[in-house]
Amino acid sequence: MVQTDTVAKQAQLNRKEIIKLTAIKIFAQYGYKETKTKIIATEANVSEGLIFRHFHSKSQLFAEIIELLMSQSHQNLRALQSFPGTPYQQIKALTEMMLDENHRYSFMIIQQARKSDAVPKEVTEILAKYPPDELLEMLVPFFEKGQREGVFAKGDPRKLLTWYFNIINSLTMQEPVDDQFGLPDTEMLMKFITQ
Repeated sequence: MVQTDTVAKQAQLNRKEIIKLTAIKIFAQYGYKETKTKIIATEANVSEGLIFRHFHSKSQLFAEIIELLMSQSHQNLRALQSFPGTPYQQIKALTEMMLDENHRYSFMIIQQARKSDAVPKEVTEILAKYPPDELLEMLVPFFEKGQREGVFAKGDPRKLLTWYFNIINSLTMQEPVDDQFGLPDTEMLMKFITQ
């Protein structure tokens, strides 16, 4: 009997994770305000009632997702500091992660949540715990080291990194582009900040 209960609980947890993963994609595509739980349910292949069994409301689901993504993002930034390799390799790895299909929706939803006035109050409070310029400030020492090594372009590191990540953010917010050309690869993007 205990084993059956454990299996049932695990199945419920798996469904909850499927709902969250699906909701990330749907929220990223439609934005918080335009997303309907019915769309999430259909895409996740679950009933809408099951969503409300795990989450009291759409706002709770969204808040849990934002909290999870911000926490993961913060951990990834901290891990980047110990990432082996040159400053070029470190910033390139971060760029690849941001544009990777598995992470792209996460970055989209965070960007949308930061810019939207329509998000729930609890989401605004979560975002306030994670300053938007945190990434930039963490990367400045890497960038300055790369400048001293002659790899990165001369100039104000904050300005160059701000421009660079504005380009990356713009690319993550776009719908898939022309199949013939697609998005620029990381090497092409890195040319913007290199000598």
